[in-house]
Amino acid sequence: MRFFRIAVVAGLVSALAPFASPAEAAGTVTVTGSAPQGYSILMVGKSGNSKAIKGGSFKLKVSGTDAKSASLHLVSSTGKYAGPIVLKFDKKKKTGNTLLSGKSGSLGKIAMKTGYAVAAAKSVAAISTTAKIPVTTAGKPGGAGRLGLPSSTSGAGVKVFGVWKTGDGNEPKGADSDKDGLPNTLDLDDDNDGKIDLVDDSNPSKAVTTGSLLFLDISKTINLHAGLDEASMQAALDAVFRSNNNFWIGINLNTAGEDNPDGIHISCAADVKWCAPGTPATLFGSGNMNGSAAQKWSDKTADGFGLAIPRGDGPNCDDSAVRSMPGGACTNASTTNFNRQFIPQLGGADVQPGSLFTLILTKGGAVSRSVAGTLSPYFASIPALKEVEVAGQVKVIDYSKKSVVGPAATLGTRDNPITVTQANKTLKLTFWRPQRSGVSDAGEGKYVDMGGLRYGLYIDVNKVCDAGAFTAPSATLTSSPSAEQAHVPLVDSAKDAAPSAANTLSFTVDLAKCEGGGAASIGNSPQMVTLIASSPAKFDIRAYQDFFVKAN
Repeated sequence: MRFFRIAVVAGLVSALAPFASPAEAAGTVTVTGSAPQGYSILMVGKSGNSKAIKGGSFKLKVSGTDAKSASLHLVSSTGKYAGPIVLKFDKKKKTGNTLLSGKSGSLGKIAMKTGYAVAAAKSVAAISTTAKIPVTTAGKPGGAGRLGLPSSTSGAGVKVFGVWKTGDGNEPKGADSDKDGLPNTLDLDDDNDGKIDLVDDSNPSKAVTTGSLLFLDISKTINLHAGLDEASMQAALDAVFRSNNNFWIGINLNTAGEDNPDGIHISCAADVKWCAPGTPATLFGSGNMNGSAAQKWSDKTADGFGLAIPRGDGPNCDDSAVRSMPGGACTNASTTNFNRQFIPQLGGADVQPGSLFTLILTKGGAVSRSVAGTLSPYFASIPALKEVEVAGQVKVIDYSKKSVVGPAATLGTRDNPITVTQANKTLKLTFWRPQRSGVSDAGEGKYVDMGGLRYGLYIDVNKVCDAGAFTAPSATLTSSPSAEQAHVPLVDSAKDAAPSAANTLSFTVDLAKCEGGGAASIGNSPQMVTLIASSPAKFDIRAYQDFFVKAN
């Protein structure tokens, strides 16, 4: 989404209201310094509340309460996150200070480095001396230049948080839980465990989260290993972005403790194109399935795809009553959860992981606070069958025939379904993991094979094939059913990896046992079966492939 372009920063700064209310004005502190030209200063408070000011010589005025334990960051003129500001560091001890003290003072001249910046403070009055993080001898924090993704997931720097599964911990949104220099709201991996927050079931914070969904029929399969190269895969994904309701990007904010806002909208810099004011987008589930029906961000409520009253945990839950939506449902009606899901009307080159956006919270028509976030990597493809084994016979899926109509079409399409017998409805499925968009700042390639997902099957539409139907999974797959994610009982322990066609998973499923769990029967007509890859953290963040099976 968009964020703090120098040319427009004044307008955005007015939206990003000071942390302090008028009643707190007496406790205002002033932090001064000189930032590099072409950059804005972003302050992220421990609560997650954010404020932006112009670069160059600056005066940051906020309440002492909000300044205490806040961090400072640089944002480029194009709205891209440039990195944290290390306020002071000890070269010998390799520790750094990144938090403000809550007192007035000068930070001196701030020098831009690669992925971070260093202040030349002559006094430490404005700098917290109690909180330190590991840095290099040059003062570089571990997450700097990498959007918070760790370069290694082993060693003393890794911290695994003991929070409940499929949920978030209670660390503040603006805290740097993994001590890598980035606050939780901007960090793509809050706990430094090597799992991006998109698929992590042990996040330390209820920070801003983003996610995605992608679902396609086998005849429209997008997967780097299913007969595509990077260019053709990107072209196929671009077409999905621009044309239909099979993909969304979602933004979520738990607003508990945020003074019960009565509205939220999204704001970004003009050069962050996927949510810039003039960019068209379509709300997921709206029925508007092409660019001509899309609306510009600036045409939406209060700046960009806002909610008058946030409601529930499902997509676009802004009705007065709870309602179901494709790909999810509005449930647990409340005013503490903002959830907006939309389809960008741009190509992937303009939808970059790590791009900055701000959620503007309002109450009574006035801005009450704001929270900055970053776009997570998103599903760029779906899980894709490589081969199926039926009664000991292995059949390879030939994706070169995706566009063929009739019996010669790709195996698994409606015209050429996978065939089992009424007496034996057992299949062994071997498939490729889905890919996500890569994070170039962290040295990743254009796409990454996704680890850490849950897998399972639907038969027909959303009819669960439960854990008892699955046997003989791959070495990295473990059966771990849960009430919340009964449809995806198999958990993949593998980490994200560079794309490889040899990087497959497999399991055996008895479709007859799925039927016993209440799923639709496999008969002599093609029946849709769905291979699901889902985030362990949130059931509505997933990618899946529909294919067809019949029984003779």
